[in-house]
Amino acid sequence: MTKTKKILLICVGLFISIQTIKYIYKQFNNSKYQYIDLEQNEHSLSELPKKNSFYIYFLPDCDYCSEVVQIIKKKPSSLQKFNFVFITEEKDTTKIKQFVYDNKLLNITPFVYIDRKKSFSEEFGLSISNINVPEILYYDKNGKFIKEIKNHADLETFL
Repeated sequence: MTKTKKILLICVGLFISIQTIKYIYKQFNNSKYQYIDLEQNEHSLSELPKKNSFYIYFLPDCDYCSEVVQIIKKKPSSLQKFNFVFITEEKDTTKIKQFVYDNKLLNITPFVYIDRKKSFSEEFGLSISNINVPEILYYDKNGKFIKEIKNHADLETFL
């Protein structure tokens, strides 16, 4: 194998290792992240009540995102146990407000935020190619990553 190929393989291996470590040990200091609510007020995730939290990355025109809201609504007891934080990068607040209204999202959570910096994947330790819609991340009350929720059955189990 040529020297260039060996160097390239080492670089690729290091990149994969770093991404894997970031994915496995997702823990973040949520006090530095700033989001905007629907009234354009800035908020930090450190303002959330000290509870286990579901961070849900959504897009207003995503049907699966609406399904997630319906699953959460089916478990009203979970509303007191967890923070449900909905975060979107959508710029059009009209679309976001329509999603919130259509799904009665404010009956579930007051935490609907816009990520103007488009940094959700970076802040939560995801690679850009690794983000799904909806992306549901479960953290404990101390900000330690517990699990990435991949499907509706997993979500229902945690609720």
